[in-house]
Amino acid sequence: MLAFQAHDVDEGKKRVRMEQRLSSEAKEIIEKAARLQGIPLSEFVVANSVMAARETISKLQTTILRPEDAEAFMLALEDTTPCQELVDLFTLHNEVTASHGHK
Repeated sequence: MLAFQAHDVDEGKKRVRMEQRLSSEAKEIIEKAARLQGIPLSEFVVANSVMAARETISKLQTTILRPEDAEAFMLALEDTTPCQELVDLFTLHNEVTASHGHK
């Protein structure tokens, strides 16, 4: 049996339920993995689902820049002089919001 840590997925009372349909083969594989870790099937499914969800969220919410792009981004942050397009955009914004009664 391998060491298993459910981390914080079991904190609090369980109040909601999820059901999935899967093939017999998928179910057998999941049951075998849970048995090998010596934990209940539902605990295995929840823990691994939460772990996969967190990894997915982390990957999709992270922006990775090539070194040259990161350098360009940092230089853009350091440059506090607005370009003409930005000045024009703020002028337009002020005109539009003034015409709608916003301050």
